[in-house]
Amino acid sequence: MTNQEFVDDLMQFEHPMMQVFMLEAVSYYANVITQPDEKAKFIKKHENGFFSPEAWLHCAERFKKRYEARHKNPKLGIHANRNA
Repeated sequence: MTNQEFVDDLMQFEHPMMQVFMLEAVSYYANVITQPDEKAKFIKKHENGFFSPEAWLHCAERFKKRYEARHKNPKLGIHANRNA
């Protein structure tokens, strides 16, 4: 199972609220690690890790922008602010 398939499986697991839970969980995490006082701690903690902490933080910022755009205009669906 790929990561994408796994996430899709989780989104459909047990209850429709799982989708909302997962989106809110990722949103919460992205907001926490991108706080100015948390960024430096995050980079230090993961500087010799499996992934680039800077790239991870970049993904978190991009997620936040897409998530915010989607909530400002739900009619945009998955294409909300794709270039944000």
